[in-house]
Amino acid sequence: YIGDFTRPWGTNPIKVESIALVTGLDNTGSDPPPSEQRQLLLAEMQTHEVHQADKVLASPTTSMVIVRGWLRPGIQVNDRFDLEILSPKNSETTSLSNGFLMATRLRRMEVLGGMIRSGDVDANGKGPVIINAVLSSNADKTGQVRGRVLGGGRALEARNLGLMLRREDASIRISNLIGKAINARFHTLDGSQKKGVAKPMRDNFLELA
Repeated sequence: YIGDFTRPWGTNPIKVESIALVTGLDNTGSDPPPSEQRQLLLAEMQTHEVHQADKVLASPTTSMVIVRGWLRPGIQVNDRFDLEILSPKNSETTSLSNGFLMATRLRRMEVLGGMIRSGDVDANGKGPVIINAVLSSNADKTGQVRGRVLGGGRALEARNLGLMLRREDASIRISNLIGKAINARFHTLDGSQKKGVAKPMRDNFLELA
């Protein structure tokens, strides 16, 4: 069986994040205190040619937020996904109600050596914020400064699934045999043309559409 020779690859979701700006608040925003997150946001705003970025951040109609999303297994370019929005712990913002998440670039982020490190841009995000207090019956302060942008994320790269061959079974011959066996039963459409879903890429890996 194919399962005796292989194991699935790419089945884990990937978290992408950014530091971004929410605008359009009813004087419920705040000026974020000095931090690495603030510097990251200012640098991002400069790439979008935002003039007088410090004054924009100081306005009570704006708020710095953390944006998170998950790239699901098999997601394709331009597929949409939901974004989670939350104010940083030391934020004085009281509500994100009626806010709009400005365009932001989401990346995989890690803290290494006490500093935030990020990779290439994996997705873009923007859209109207729906606060958690609207989505649930929870009316506490946390529900006012956390929310969602439904379908606000857009993937920039495909995350195709695949099969990894066991080390002891890796060979071009077995990889091709498995590809033929899968393609004899499972197909997808490329325009109007039917094609198999498996594509042997290496002696130990097959990509699945």
